Amino acid sequence: MAGLVVLAGALRLYAPGTSPPGMHPDAASNAWNAQCLLETGKDWSGTSWPFLTSRGFGQGQSTLYYYLLLPLQAWLGMSPSVTVLPSAITGTLSILLLYLAGARAFGRLAGVLAAAIAALMPWHLFLSRWGHESGIVPFLTAAPLAAIFAARLPFDERDPERAHVGLATIGGLLAGLACYGYLAVRVFLPAGLTLAAILNGRNVAAFTRSRNGRRALAGFLLGLMLTLGPLASRHATDPTIGKRAREFTSWSESDDGATRMLKVAARYPGSLSPAFLFGRGDRFGLHAIPGSGPLPAYVAPLLVAGLVALFFTYRTNPSSRTLVALVAVYPLADALARHDGPHLLRTSPGIAPLALLAGLGAASAFTWLAARKRAAAWAAAGAIAVWASLHAARFGRAYFVGYDRQVDTRQYFNADLLEAIAWVKPRFPVTDELWISMTVSSAMEQPFVLALVGLDYDPKQWFADPKDVVRREDTDRLRAVGKIHFIFEPADADALRGLSTDGRPERVLVIARPGEWHRGAPVHTVYLPDGRPSFLIYDLTL
Repeated sequence: MAGLVVLAGALRLYAPGTSPPGMHPDAASNAWNAQCLLETGKDWSGTSWPFLTSRGFGQGQSTLYYYLLLPLQAWLGMSPSVTVLPSAITGTLSILLLYLAGARAFGRLAGVLAAAIAALMPWHLFLSRWGHESGIVPFLTAAPLAAIFAARLPFDERDPERAHVGLATIGGLLAGLACYGYLAVRVFLPAGLTLAAILNGRNVAAFTRSRNGRRALAGFLLGLMLTLGPLASRHATDPTIGKRAREFTSWSESDDGATRMLKVAARYPGSLSPAFLFGRGDRFGLHAIPGSGPLPAYVAPLLVAGLVALFFTYRTNPSSRTLVALVAVYPLADALARHDGPHLLRTSPGIAPLALLAGLGAASAFTWLAARKRAAAWAAAGAIAVWASLHAARFGRAYFVGYDRQVDTRQYFNADLLEAIAWVKPRFPVTDELWISMTVSSAMEQPFVLALVGLDYDPKQWFADPKDVVRREDTDRLRAVGKIHFIFEPADADALRGLSTDGRPERVLVIARPGEWHRGAPVHTVYLPDGRPSFLIYDLTL
């Protein structure tokens, strides 16, 4: 396990800020909000130390990532490489937590194998390296499961006298606190644990008849209520906190209840399908994992073996019933939202239960074979190990060598824009106005937050600056802040062309796409990996 944790850490902490390069706007939002909190005690919207929710881009944003990032950013500064560290560090810790959960529920061998599968899982590694709030999902699911299993609650224990009240309370606290992270976890953990309690109904009833069992259940529910309660109350009373989720529901507002349920049911199987898990994965290019599906192909027979093990142990083992519940529920958050096929991030709560299922399958198959023919068991284990090594080598080359060189990768993660802003940064203090073209962009109409991170902007200046903000039904659009202006539409370009010495600016820098600006020659060009220009920078003296 020590070797696995070291390996997982090396893969996740190697050259942070690369694979992928640049930043997703949501990652930049985490960095900028953390910087505003460090410098002013307020998020960028002016809310003092938000915890239940932050306004974000106008849709509501989870805050847990801010607070994981705060100490790291205070120590190392604000940058893309620092922003990914909470995902990388918690991703590494989740490998150890998966072992603890798996070892308690299904034995040490199953725990070690589940941890090994997760450590090398492309899905897990991909999320651990790009600073999005979904990157901490493996930790947010593994931590409460490890505590709950360690507490010997009815999810994995038949004897209530063995339950540990203190650990049960910690399990409840962690389960509720995890829901302050990515929205999919708020669906997965309450629904998964509720279904697990139903499937283990006899166990729960046995715990209620025991004094120690009642105390353990009460401790768990108390911890859950203290953390999840305020968040649930806010969801019930504040329409902003769930605005983003409501905008992407898989049904229409005009649909009746039966139609909504049918649309959710229609999306449900996709997240469980081999085509998603072992094939292309998410169809959205930003979420495409290079050189692999979310799970490597060698995990498929292990999952089948795990399902067989669950079939034979379901009636006798509460841990098996709990794992059935977790695997069954993980597609729910994705099924509730629309997308072109399964969504890699919304299905991320499935990483932990699928790793546990594969670990159980591998351990059960090896034990069953070894009891009959030990040589065959070791031969099968060796074949899987070779298969895993070949996949890891091929995927590692595609991910750590080829991925950053792809044109789409650099544009999806705004590496080209950040490179242009890095050139501007030392010249920004003596620039009167900076104009940035967003007519073609992967910044999701939120280039301002990338510019602020790239320029290492002063939060106090941010609050003092005049801003041109358009409030919209979906997200806010910030058109200008201080002396930074963004070109979204032809009218914005016309405003730039209309500048003159009478308008006071004397030095204007323009970051434009090829063919958009024709006044003078560019002073700097940002190139794509294939040699084409991506951004041209002009220095205008009016």
